[in-house]
Amino acid sequence: MSTIKDVARLAGVSLGTVSNVLNERKAVNPEKARRVQEAIDALNYKPHQSARSLKTSKSMNVAVVLPDILDPMRASLFTGIERVLSQQGYAVSLYTTSEVSAKETAIIERVLEQRADGLIISTCQPENEPLFSQLLSGDTTVVLIERAVHSADFHLVEFDNYASIFRLTSDLFSSGNTNNVLISGHRGFSSEDRCMDAFAAACREQGVDPAGRMLTSGFNKENAFKEFTRYLQKNSLPDNVITTGTPLMNGVIKALEMQAVEHDKRPCLFSLSEENWAGTLNSDFTAVPRRPIALGEAAAELLLAEMNSERPADIISRKISNLDFRTAVYSRNGASTDTNTIKVLMLNSPAYKAVKSLSPDFERKYGIKTEFTALEYGEMSSVISDENSRSAFDVLQIDIPWLPDLVQSDALLELGDYNREVENISKEFIPGVLSAYSKFNDGIYALPFMFGTQLLYYRKDLFEDSSIKLGFKEKYGFDLRVPKTWTEFNLIAEYFTKSFNPGSPVEYGTTLGGKLYSGAVCEFLPRMWAYGGSILDSSGRLNPDTSAFQKSLNAYRESYKYADPDSADYWWDEQLRDFKSGKAAMMIMFIAHAVDLADAADSVISGKIGYDVIPGGNPLLGGWSIGINSASRKQAEAFSFISWAASKELAIPQTILGGSTASISLYKSSELLTIYPWLPKAVESFNISRKREISRKTTAGRLSEKDFEIILGRAVHDAVSGKMSTEEAVDYTLKEISSFL
Repeated sequence: MSTIKDVARLAGVSLGTVSNVLNERKAVNPEKARRVQEAIDALNYKPHQSARSLKTSKSMNVAVVLPDILDPMRASLFTGIERVLSQQGYAVSLYTTSEVSAKETAIIERVLEQRADGLIISTCQPENEPLFSQLLSGDTTVVLIERAVHSADFHLVEFDNYASIFRLTSDLFSSGNTNNVLISGHRGFSSEDRCMDAFAAACREQGVDPAGRMLTSGFNKENAFKEFTRYLQKNSLPDNVITTGTPLMNGVIKALEMQAVEHDKRPCLFSLSEENWAGTLNSDFTAVPRRPIALGEAAAELLLAEMNSERPADIISRKISNLDFRTAVYSRNGASTDTNTIKVLMLNSPAYKAVKSLSPDFERKYGIKTEFTALEYGEMSSVISDENSRSAFDVLQIDIPWLPDLVQSDALLELGDYNREVENISKEFIPGVLSAYSKFNDGIYALPFMFGTQLLYYRKDLFEDSSIKLGFKEKYGFDLRVPKTWTEFNLIAEYFTKSFNPGSPVEYGTTLGGKLYSGAVCEFLPRMWAYGGSILDSSGRLNPDTSAFQKSLNAYRESYKYADPDSADYWWDEQLRDFKSGKAAMMIMFIAHAVDLADAADSVISGKIGYDVIPGGNPLLGGWSIGINSASRKQAEAFSFISWAASKELAIPQTILGGSTASISLYKSSELLTIYPWLPKAVESFNISRKREISRKTTAGRLSEKDFEIILGRAVHDAVSGKMSTEEAVDYTLKEISSFL
């Protein structure tokens, strides 16, 4: 095993220099820092964790003890724990007990000997008072999951199993089914006790004796198979069977199969299961989904809070609510169920491809065929603004700045006749989205379809590299951090551009996209707003103070020094290509286009991505709505389509395929956050985003958003591509807009 002395010898530096590089205590000459890093890489040197722990009094190790990880629920639970703890620098060790008490005791003794900082455990021996008394008196912080212990108070995070089983059982009784059976694990485990108590309470509420209706087995499919087989040999088939976990349900299904019970004669099957956006993994039963990733995250956060607390905290018992197991169904408002065909106009984008690929689901549910037309942005704008051209379509995808002009030209149907359905759908949206994307004056004219706010994506591995950080501080005199201003952004972009810093590990500091017209406008406006600039004042008149306009355009032009030379004609696709191929250190991008960043098969930086609000704190609100052509003769069918496209049920599959919906469930999904961890940051960014609000309304009918975008986009594009100076671009913009006003 290599030592720090070996590193110093190979790099030709002192031990102190190596220590400074490793611990980032002081600036090191960039050339020496580079040699140290190369020596570390060549020797595969790893700083000794125990030596570091002597200085910090922490081992930075946490143990997780689970019965097994064969149950998908527990595997997901560990995923949530490990993600939170690893982000805080902890090493996480997983142990499994196979529900064997002696094995669990030996594991705990080993954990205590190794002086782990924390222990998260789902115990198989909750009655072992001496063991847990020992844990209570030790230095290791303990959080229990799923299963409480009988004789000591520890922090506990558990599913709200009682609420789910009580509601499910009550619903089954209400539907006229009285012959219901529960199969659970053994008494004495709080997770199972709560299920049995809930089932018994629901039975008694209906005047039914629960005796003989509750079967207990072990926690695996084999025991459940055995117990339910014995039940079937002595009793008639029940109406419904409920189990407290997926493994138990698998045993029930096998018992029914071995007893040759035909599918159409089997009981209805329900089981507590794990969250899964695709629905139950087994179509033979209905899942009552729990959120194990969220439970694991909550347990890890509680453990961190306790480990970092300077004084004893009150014992916390927290329940993680389970998900609704009934699918929401929106009214179709009398839409025809024959094979009518509606015509849908959409932007040619990943979101369009996602919806088109999912359209068989719509056609199956509603009996309505769909015919799609996809256009590029410029052609889309021309078609949708021309009454004759758009008359061929029933459904229209709408860039949100177009909404006021389209409403005022009577192009869009006001959705007042569908108020109840809109109200139901909008309950699932991020608060504020319906107003921002769909409302004009007091009417709703569309539904949010493609949620889009800007985020800064950056190479987290580069920003955290000690030698890079030391070199940056040596050159600029301050610490490398995620940029908060556009001045910082340009300095960092310069540092990561090889033509300015030959030692940069990437070719460019940033990606940029100035393609006419929207590309240039969307990247420039957040800069202008950050500098306090505007082109028109609140009264729709030209702003005579152009200093901020000029400063921000100069800053934007500088950014192009640190990007691919062809960036002035880049669109989102080219920017994504450069960033995910590892060519650039930073990228400003709408979240709707960022899905592919997480695809390890297509992105060399997968797992290395950081994200934050864009510099300046004035992100542009992008995105699209979807509405109904007021001239359509199939308005009911068209409403069925837009309500389906904007629904909660489509949120996750559409996002995975390349879209980005406004459904709040997407941004709270523990499953999706493991893949797209930046989703909650997108909601934060939305709350501070600004709209492009130039329209005929704000300019007394004189200037449309399209006209404004063409003028400003041309000026910005020509400025960054060198065809105009900053002063010429500003003068051009003011002159052209004046001709309208």
